Amino acid sequence: MHRILLPVDHSEERAHSQVTYVKSLPDVGNSVEVKILHVFGNEDSIDPKTDESARDPEKIPSVARTKAALEDAGIECEVIKDRHDVVSAIVEQATEHDVDAIVLGGRKRSTAGKVLFGSVTMAVLRNMAIPVVVTGELEE
Repeated sequence: MHRILLPVDHSEERAHSQVTYVKSLPDVGNSVEVKILHVFGNEDSIDPKTDESARDPEKIPSVARTKAALEDAGIECEVIKDRHDVVSAIVEQATEHDVDAIVLGGRKRSTAGKVLFGSVTMAVLRNMAIPVVVTGELEE
């Protein structure tokens, strides 16, 4: 079984691009398992006094749609959550779940910006010894 870590933020467009890539893998329904990771951060506006177990990443539309799309394609998946900074969470969860690859969602960039990856992508690339795939946002 090939395990993939799929970090998903609030962008449904990036998540859709990540799912499209995963679904394109050979024999995906029989040989791929996906760990969908959502890292709770400042944008989630959660009361810090709230119990950690009450936070449900599957209530976030991008995460819920990602899980549904993967399951509809017959891909085994599980949603996991983390509260670290994004890079630390990706590195730690990839190691903990012994994944074979990470599929990150890229952001639209200016012409000059396309030469460089974003800070999260660069940090993950520097800290991981496994394949890291960066998908772009899909053109409509």
